[in-house]
Amino acid sequence: MFPISTTPSPSGSDRLRFLGLPKFAGFIAIVSAVIGLLAYIGDVQERWQPDDVAAAPASPVQSRSATPSASPSTAAPGPSPATKPKQRNGAFQLTAQPLDARTVEVAVTPPTGLAAGRDYWFFVEIDWRDGNTDYYPREKLTGATQTLVIDIPPDATQQADRTGRVYALTTDQSREAAVRLQRQRTSKEDDFFADAPGATASQATGLPFGP
Repeated sequence: MFPISTTPSPSGSDRLRFLGLPKFAGFIAIVSAVIGLLAYIGDVQERWQPDDVAAAPASPVQSRSATPSASPSTAAPGPSPATKPKQRNGAFQLTAQPLDARTVEVAVTPPTGLAAGRDYWFFVEIDWRDGNTDYYPREKLTGATQTLVIDIPPDATQQADRTGRVYALTTDQSREAAVRLQRQRTSKEDDFFADAPGATASQATGLPFGP
């Protein structure tokens, strides 16, 4: 009999040496590619698999309608609108026009209602163009539409601005205005007010004295 020599099987490290490092790296790359391909095929099959269960349609929600009342409500009639009082114009209206160089005519129209406890006077205001203004009472008004004739003395200077205005005076102020008006006709001294005597009751209107 021939002797049989047995050669021991190579170990793992011997196998690697047998395959060689380049061959081993190529083998690993092939295995990785196969694993990636199998994973891709499984993913595609799962993605294109139809759904087994269809979504159940949502049941419509029934809305509850409000129960109508037995009979329609009838709106109560509103109160009748109150009659508005007539609006009153609280100021006198003045219109002046010249009659001659030293005489002016002034039309006076009173407002619809006058304040109780007041006397109304027409004043001539003289602005001396130096910062001073004098207030001359010329006539106590009746409260009705009237026309006044206002004149200035022959020796009165025309180098001043004269305007007309209505003032509402208290009883004491009205009494003092009457005293100063009387002095204009007699002594001509202390016959005006140095300050506005009371509350204004009209706009000022220019008095067109002069040529």
